[in-house]
Amino acid sequence: MRGVSRDEALKITAESLGVTGSDDLHAITKGALRRALFALAPTSQADVVRSVFEPLAPLGADREWVEEALEDLVVYGDALEMRKSRDDPWDAPGIVLRPAPPSFVERDDGTLMILGVAGELPTALPAELDNRVTSHGPVRTLSAQKSENLASYLKLLGFVQLSEQAWLCLPTAETASTHCQRWEDALHDVDVSQTDVEGIEILDPAKPVSYYRGRWRTPTRDTNGTFVARRPQLYGARLWSLLELRDGLCYRVLDLYGDENRQRPCDLAWRLQAAKDAVAGKPQEIRICESSDGCTLDFFGPIPAFAERRLLLVGTKRKAENCLFSFSLEAAQLKDEIAALERYLWMRPVHQGECG
Repeated sequence: MRGVSRDEALKITAESLGVTGSDDLHAITKGALRRALFALAPTSQADVVRSVFEPLAPLGADREWVEEALEDLVVYGDALEMRKSRDDPWDAPGIVLRPAPPSFVERDDGTLMILGVAGELPTALPAELDNRVTSHGPVRTLSAQKSENLASYLKLLGFVQLSEQAWLCLPTAETASTHCQRWEDALHDVDVSQTDVEGIEILDPAKPVSYYRGRWRTPTRDTNGTFVARRPQLYGARLWSLLELRDGLCYRVLDLYGDENRQRPCDLAWRLQAAKDAVAGKPQEIRICESSDGCTLDFFGPIPAFAERRLLLVGTKRKAENCLFSFSLEAAQLKDEIAALERYLWMRPVHQGECG
């Protein structure tokens, strides 16, 4: 028996998870998350994070970016967030995570985006193809060589082919006022039940759209109106809801659940809040910074998975200062992506000028 260095431990862990050609802890974490999703499903986000963070903590893993990495896998499509079914264990949470089956999306340029989890195996690809896979954040891509029909070959291997449209899961485009009215109508169909629910937090539309975390607050006795909110439940994560408050009391409650477009409760909530902000004349903003190398889009609040997926097709997500996150992309892609954000999320572009 002998001690091993951190670098040696990283290399051994990467090999055991099938993370080829990398001893990067972030890449190892994503491999471990895919393995955990298969082993634990149906499971909660908290259980997956715990099962990966605890053994990797001695190697330098941070819980926050393990959580962020899992969120990336859900957004990208490696993991599916679903409501609990009758066949799930009785103690499973109301919303569970399941691994997506091995699948791919073929781009117009012939590049394949690899999705899903291959059970206990590191990958469903044969070694000669897996060695050609490149990763950018959660995105795994495989480029075809001349006269190579990768799509047909992957289907023979059992991969499911998804159209780009099916993977993006874009919702119906509509005006912000129409979107808000649909949710208001649904809320008014709910029976009145005036209660004082402890632990509720609301997104305050009066707070600046440039600081998402600062918009959350506890309602007071003089709080009235309809609000996107999160409320506690006995087991599991907080529920996303639309509330009607009167004098600080819940008058009506409509819990948000995933829809036919595979939008998660948080996706529905973030899009609804974006619509409410636009109707109020204070649309959420995208800060645009341009340079000779391309451009950067800075976001100050979370956006639904369909919007992130579209941006992942053309750009790279990264952390940045003075905003929640950024996407870097080529200048040629800027016009179309801004148009999509305006169309589906009613956002307002703000040009900062050239990057430093």
